[in-house]
Amino acid sequence: MAYYIVGIDLGGTKIASALLDTDLSIVKNDTVRTDNSRGPEGVADQMAESVKRLTEGLGREAVLGVGVASAGLVEPGTGKVLYSPNLDWRDVPLRDMLSERLGMEEVYVDNDVNMAALGELHFGAGQGARHMICVFVGTGIGSGIVIDGHLYAGANGFAGEVGHTTIDWDGPPCPSGNPGCWESYASGTAMARRAREALERGETSILKDMVGGDLAQLRVETIAEADRDGDALARRILAETGEYLGAGLSNLVNTLNPELIVMGGGVIRGVPQLFDLAEASMRRRSLPDAVAAVRTARAHFGREAGVIGAGVLVKLAGKP
Repeated sequence: MAYYIVGIDLGGTKIASALLDTDLSIVKNDTVRTDNSRGPEGVADQMAESVKRLTEGLGREAVLGVGVASAGLVEPGTGKVLYSPNLDWRDVPLRDMLSERLGMEEVYVDNDVNMAALGELHFGAGQGARHMICVFVGTGIGSGIVIDGHLYAGANGFAGEVGHTTIDWDGPPCPSGNPGCWESYASGTAMARRAREALERGETSILKDMVGGDLAQLRVETIAEADRDGDALARRILAETGEYLGAGLSNLVNTLNPELIVMGGGVIRGVPQLFDLAEASMRRRSLPDAVAAVRTARAHFGREAGVIGAGVLVKLAGKP
């Protein structure tokens, strides 16, 4: 008999779900826009409906469990989303809500970045590593930390919020409420902000024409395209971002002494040269003996990292 797992990547804008076999290969996908208009109840309904679509025609016994990689801070063991700014949730018992709707106990919920790190550790670029940090650069910056072969959660599950470490006490504001966070300099959001500020100061660039004069439409993809066309401002934004990424990575190297740093996320996928720029900056800034032990790798999983990681969560719960 064939067995399956459902992995769900819950974000502020979309719910990406997949039916996985026990080797975590994707059998089929289901993606919908996150409709938070009815709050957590409505989102839980959407997730349950997605699971039912994916498992239609399968017997209940064929589904080993449902894993959810959720944006935000998740309480270890309970599957309660304590805080998710992207969803505007606080203290949402997501695991229990979804379990009730599906009529099954085998539902597991954890932080999306931690789950992506688990996927890399067990099935991706981190296989065989004992001390690893996965850094994912997108709208913000998050990480999953592996110490002695195990995901490190911290005292109450909040470990890995590296995007909110301070690299400039008087820097630009961050959604966390603190100024000068790492992600305020090195994320995709920060790249677009710096480009807009430069254009508003009157710097010459093809970026303005590329978005038809509407600077609110500036995205990382726009900057990457302008760089390929030789635009000086775009090239400077990318060089600065590489330096900022490397500065944050060097802090992690000097603090945790990992053997492997895996870099992924939408910004690294969309602007591949940032990987090399960030590594070069990290190696210049880190303590020589610590950085000598570090190798780097690109994340194996791309957009599917969340659903694969959610599947790993089910497998680690004791499933085949």
